[in-house]
Amino acid sequence: MKSLVRLTAAVVLTMVALSANAQINKQKINELLPGKRWALALYIVQSSLGADTILRVHDCANEFLEVMPNGTFLSSNLRKAGTWQIMDDSTVLFKKPSGAKLMLAKINYLTADSLTITDFAKNKDAFVQTFNKCRADDATFVDSRPEFSLLETWSVIAGAQYFRAGFAELGIARGDLTLWNSLLYSYGAHVELAPWNNIYGLMAHGWIEDKRFLFGGAVGAYNDTKHTYVAFRPSLGFTAKQLLPKGYSLHLAYGYNFIIGEQRNNNINLHNISLRVRIPFSKQERKVRRFENQEYE
Repeated sequence: MKSLVRLTAAVVLTMVALSANAQINKQKINELLPGKRWALALYIVQSSLGADTILRVHDCANEFLEVMPNGTFLSSNLRKAGTWQIMDDSTVLFKKPSGAKLMLAKINYLTADSLTITDFAKNKDAFVQTFNKCRADDATFVDSRPEFSLLETWSVIAGAQYFRAGFAELGIARGDLTLWNSLLYSYGAHVELAPWNNIYGLMAHGWIEDKRFLFGGAVGAYNDTKHTYVAFRPSLGFTAKQLLPKGYSLHLAYGYNFIIGEQRNNNINLHNISLRVRIPFSKQERKVRRFENQEYE
């Protein structure tokens, strides 16, 4: 009986101590984390193979984490303010403006001037980030990564498709052309018109293209004034953008329309071959620093 009492007392005391420690940690985070701009200093990857320092950096303008007392934060990885909250003990959840998780970070070390956090990825690798407090008018710039050029464009999409029936295509697309490997990431919307068959479609599209090939898809709906046909179309093909000025593309692609539902119209192509051109009307080139296929402004 005495042993049981002692064991119970030990468990209770341990729980009280852990609760007090958690409260201290939360209080310390609330006191020292907000109200500062933290500049990234080291980015370290820990895996089963060991630890590797990916980069060294000090740039308060472009590589920072700024935490506000009102529950919001700014980061070089976000264009708008996100939100943060203490989950338990020393774990802080950082969310994107959309509410999606950006990072669930364990705070390992925190003083008035230094911060170390660990972000555990889905593949069980750990990403350790150390920060230093930014001083007023801190213009220090150190970055171990090289700079690369990224071309941002807004473009008009025009073309035609044909297999069983012909359609004209017209739309708009946003594109990011990575000039270090010539990959183009593009997304937008376009209409597919066949007034001669009284069919009209509205599609959201996206694709990736390299120097010669492209793949992507579109999803949307057609209407023949009687029925609406929802469709999903994966596609692949060839691109000739290497022969054109930067930002321009010429596509020859094959796609297959998967029509959802039982309704069918024989003038909507299941198989279709598209020839389209992408003509930019707005182009902006900027520098990015990147590592492990990640881009940072």
